[in-house]
Amino acid sequence: MTEGSDVAQFEQLTTLVVWRHRRRIGRALSALGLTVPQFFALMFLQEHGGRCTMGDLAECTDQCSATMTGIVDRLVEMGIVTRERAPRDRRSVVVDLTTRGEELLQKAQTGRVERARQLLAHFTPEERQQIHGYLVRYLAALTEDAE
Repeated sequence: MTEGSDVAQFEQLTTLVVWRHRRRIGRALSALGLTVPQFFALMFLQEHGGRCTMGDLAECTDQCSATMTGIVDRLVEMGIVTRERAPRDRRSVVVDLTTRGEELLQKAQTGRVERARQLLAHFTPEERQQIHGYLVRYLAALTEDAE
């Protein structure tokens, strides 16, 4: 295998992995009434104590503010988050995760862990360690490349 074909195969495989993984996540979240961007917004909220500004939410989920406004609008309608003006800065909007949102997020995360367990059952413990190590390094390289 030549270096050029190796790189091309790597690019093709990573694209397929990302696409299929996203589709798999999307189907599972759809059964809960969520989209992938909504799920990522909820995960970010949870990681930050269940509360953050719209600006931080948009930035950390790589969404423009108008898109994040639409995502949060739908989450508010579903009773998963609340939204209010920040008391100290009326220009800033704060989003809070509700109890219903926490429960839904927990259900989604439990399902994700179970699906990951099913996928990883195809590999030995040693292979799983190798995969983990490679994914950590790959993510670090992607993060460096994005900065």
